[in-house]
Amino acid sequence: MLKAVLPGYETMNLTIKARLYILAILPLIIIAAGTMYFTNNELQELNSAHMSSARNNMMESKQQELKSYLDIVDTVLTPLKKKNASREEVIAELSNIKFGTNGYFFGYDSKGVRVLLGQSTNGMGNNYWTLKDVNGFLLIQDIIKQGKSGGGYTTYYFPKPGEEKPSPKLAYSLYFSQWDIIVGTGFYIDDVDSTLNAMKLESQELADSAIITIAITTLVIVIIVGLFAVMVNQSIIRPLNTFDRSIASFADGDADLTARMEEFNVPEFNRLGNNFNLFVVSLQSIVQSVSQVSTEVADETTNMSDRATQVDELASDQREETEQVATAMTEMTTTANEIS
Repeated sequence: MLKAVLPGYETMNLTIKARLYILAILPLIIIAAGTMYFTNNELQELNSAHMSSARNNMMESKQQELKSYLDIVDTVLTPLKKKNASREEVIAELSNIKFGTNGYFFGYDSKGVRVLLGQSTNGMGNNYWTLKDVNGFLLIQDIIKQGKSGGGYTTYYFPKPGEEKPSPKLAYSLYFSQWDIIVGTGFYIDDVDSTLNAMKLESQELADSAIITIAITTLVIVIIVGLFAVMVNQSIIRPLNTFDRSIASFADGDADLTARMEEFNVPEFNRLGNNFNLFVVSLQSIVQSVSQVSTEVADETTNMSDRATQVDELASDQREETEQVATAMTEMTTTANEIS
């Protein structure tokens, strides 16, 4: 019936000890593996969300910094607006403004002609309307577009001075219609990616450390549970071994019917031991009764043998007497014949 209920019954040739170890340790390992898996996924998601939030915050900080520089330009140009200064005066004023280590302002008119590049005259008067970055992005057109829309940001890739590899750069531009000039400034933001990569690496190390901690904790718990399982196994297997030896003794015919099963700490085994002792008592009583009956049968058999011997002796005596009578009769017949 068990084979019909449990399809894998025949293949589960495991001892009780092995099954108890599996029952004690396997669920713990599964739970620990699941915990590590889901913890790792959660940490990865949190790390990704943290990186995204950090990038947004850093970019927002960069954007605010750029916008503050253009606010300075607006403040500087306010007096020039009031006195209706020429574009040349505006350009001369802006070319002298520096910020940071090598910060400067650049300027283009609505057609993309360069009119300002800090204190440099490189490319002055050239049209950069079709200038593209390494990705084919028309950066000057977007700078002009953002500036004319009331101020906006443009991200593009451009090599740093003395380098050939393009790096990401963020610019903010603002349009001054009075002089038809789009003024802007920008700086490279590859340090943002470097900082984020360092943060990502640190977060990954923390995540790995957390997973290792969980694994070590799980290993310690598995060892503790394993030791506890050994104790529980011994408390179960020891009585079973005692029962096995007792039953084996009965099977070999060497059982001592006066011996009794000892008391166990496990209630179930204690009840089983008591029932086994009652069985042995009953069996002992039956054996004693059988032994008594066997003795009586043996005695009766002996008595019957004695009586048979006596009957045989009587029969032998009777034969002898009959033979004597027969002999006497023969002799008497012979004598009678002789007399007649």
